[in-house]
Amino acid sequence: MVVLVDPEDSDPLGTLEKLAEQGAAGVRISPDGEFSALSDVTDIWHKTGELGLVVSSLGDDKRFSAGSFKKIVDACPETPIVIEHLAGVGITDPPYAEYESALELAERPNTTIKIPGLGEITPRPPRLMPEFKFDNVPPLFEMAYDAFGANRMMWGSDYPPSAGREGYGNTLEGVRNHPAFSNGDDIDWVLGKTAAKVWGF
Repeated sequence: MVVLVDPEDSDPLGTLEKLAEQGAAGVRISPDGEFSALSDVTDIWHKTGELGLVVSSLGDDKRFSAGSFKKIVDACPETPIVIEHLAGVGITDPPYAEYESALELAERPNTTIKIPGLGEITPRPPRLMPEFKFDNVPPLFEMAYDAFGANRMMWGSDYPPSAGREGYGNTLEGVRNHPAFSNGDDIDWVLGKTAAKVWGF
């Protein structure tokens, strides 16, 4: 279970401790998230690692590429950090400058990246037929693979929003059949082994 801590909580660190005691496995904090009771937001990132929890961070590539976020990650090497939704790059055109900068987070060994279905990074076809494919898929998976490697990548379905794009099954199959993950057991890492390692399944 990944939880949220209210940014206006008067004792966010204490609340996080209680949530950990109740079975939380991680906490969602945005790359530029702030907590009114903390003079240094890094405190909650540190606390997450101390409690054996994972930060699952949701944002866009601009926020993930920011120097301020990279400083937080550098300051908390003991805290596992999952970068959600392919660093929030979405549907975009080259050059991919902010995305490339966000992928520099791979230089920090405590980071992993979550990849979505192709419908999150490629315009969907006008009609979804039982057998369909996305055309002109950008090389965003390949770029993440080159930065992180398959053993630090994990698929996320983004369900239920993905149901309104390509559908849950196609979200899975688009990743399962993607050529970026055709070597060895790469797809096994992306579809399970990385998540098991990070979340302790």
